[in-house]
Amino acid sequence: MWMMNSGVLVRVSVGVSVCVGVATAVAQDHNHITVDTDGSRVLLDTGYLPDETGFEIAPDGWVMFEGERLVRESLAEWTGSPLTGWQLGAETVMTSDYYAPTGRLDGGDFWVEIAGFAFVGGDRESDFAWATRDRSVLERIGQYSAGTREGRSFYVGNNQHPHSQVWLAERPGLYALTLVAWDANGVYADSAPIQMYIRSVPGPGGLGVLACAGVVAARRRGRG
Repeated sequence: MWMMNSGVLVRVSVGVSVCVGVATAVAQDHNHITVDTDGSRVLLDTGYLPDETGFEIAPDGWVMFEGERLVRESLAEWTGSPLTGWQLGAETVMTSDYYAPTGRLDGGDFWVEIAGFAFVGGDRESDFAWATRDRSVLERIGQYSAGTREGRSFYVGNNQHPHSQVWLAERPGLYALTLVAWDANGVYADSAPIQMYIRSVPGPGGLGVLACAGVVAARRRGRG
């Protein structure tokens, strides 16, 4: 349902307390975050397939779905390795170039860095990772707490579409995730940062009980 909170229209789930006041959305469908360039600088864009609609990146860097800030919610507890016990999510896929390659990535070798992972509404600390999944094993891991930029980054290469992508959050809560794309070959300057919300909930896909975290959104299941 919808309600007004301090003059802002907020979508909320029945039985979930309203804690803060910006409108958000949990997307029904999976989406892509795609590496592109303008010839001199890396760009992050939404879309990979020509008919992928509803998603965009706003001028302030927020990933939007149908005019609202995108929220991705965890689906289950990860029981594989490493990072056992973290909350697992999916539905957003990072890729380099589009389904029909543009040639604008020539000479580059691209990574997407987890540049920030901040709890909304407080000082709680949590770690975060983006990886591919091969059954019960994580591969190609970029982890926020890593000591190097490469360690904090998910490798997307050049004209690649890594499959079975997942993200993992160490602790429950609502977080603002910041991503920056960069070129390991140094041909293109770093992208501007983009942001999206990550909502980590305890248990195997249950809503659980979250502290007031600054954003409340209806939960609408999507494809993995």
